[in-house]
Amino acid sequence: MVSSLIVIGYQATPVYAWWAIGHAIIASRAAELLPQPWSGFFNYYALTVNETTIYPDSIYKTADPNEDPRHFIDLEIWNPNKPETGTLPFAVAQYTAEMSQAIKSGDWNTMFIDAGRVAHYVGDIHQPYHATVNYNPRNKQGTGLHGVLDAALETHVNEFKLVSKSDVGHLQPVQNITAFMFYIAWQSHSFLPAINRTLIDEEESWSPELTQIIDNRTNTAIVSLARVWYTVILNAGQQPPQIPSPNKLRITIESAPQQAAPDKALSVSFTVSDGLGIRAILKPKASIGNIPVEVYDNQGLETPFGKYVVVIQPDILRSFAGSSPTLNLVADKAGFEQATSQLQIQISQTQTTTTTQPPSSLPIEIIDIVLLVVVIAILGIGLRFVLRRLLKAR
Repeated sequence: MVSSLIVIGYQATPVYAWWAIGHAIIASRAAELLPQPWSGFFNYYALTVNETTIYPDSIYKTADPNEDPRHFIDLEIWNPNKPETGTLPFAVAQYTAEMSQAIKSGDWNTMFIDAGRVAHYVGDIHQPYHATVNYNPRNKQGTGLHGVLDAALETHVNEFKLVSKSDVGHLQPVQNITAFMFYIAWQSHSFLPAINRTLIDEEESWSPELTQIIDNRTNTAIVSLARVWYTVILNAGQQPPQIPSPNKLRITIESAPQQAAPDKALSVSFTVSDGLGIRAILKPKASIGNIPVEVYDNQGLETPFGKYVVVIQPDILRSFAGSSPTLNLVADKAGFEQATSQLQIQISQTQTTTTTQPPSSLPIEIIDIVLLVVVIAILGIGLRFVLRRLLKAR
């Protein structure tokens, strides 16, 4: 049975390896294989684990030009001096080291960010098309097969049994993270002939053999990730913190104007964290006066979760012009104690400008009459000139 950790807040799209749900399946199951109290700690922050697992695709690829090669290794042409041929094994080694350091220093936000990165890269290397230069071959109908394999874990997960703690027993640490990733890459690569033969040569849409391959790759990824995380924990030599009871949420306003103009949108950024200082992933609510206003995730490379921004549009601000309304923030999450915060903002008076014409020395009606007389005089002079010419011509 698939853990409930995997279904919180995800909508799959055929863009990333294993899709978001596939990465969450691997991460949540791996967390269950960890020894206590780490397994309980990871499970308590299940949503955070799952969210950080997809950030390498959803955030880092856009923000960091060095991110893409961390997701693959082109084994046939790999060159350590050419990052474009893949850096995944070294990325796993880098972020496991950073994750271990974060545990030692009690920086749990960084620990979860690094844990998610490690989970993503370890999951990726178990997808066979992430271990080859021909990463997206096409069948005879022109369909890219990378996406077909990405979807396979989610599509066929009910056809095989996910590994459990009783199947694995005591986890074995990894002696050399980089070498372990290369080993898994070659293991994944070995499945490519069967996959390509079925989907390209035999023109099959799927087969029982491919289901067995995805079964193997999924369960191997779960155990591999658990072993890598366990190695990090052993290297850190620390236990997780005790979760407060109750665990109170806290809203910290980071930037907000004390005064605002009613003709410009107003933004207020804030973070939500819990009793351990771990930023919370939730959907905060906000209102100014009795009017609800939108709250958005304010994700970035350095702060990918737990940061939010309220945006109040001018049409709402104008209704409070010349007054000091209160912005109300509410952070609520199951299993945590609710947090509220209030901020009073002075809205300046609406500025109205009128354009006045300088007074004329004469009323407009008199000016019009004078102009008419001038035009008639000019026409009269012109008419007399024409008549004289005609008379002379005769």
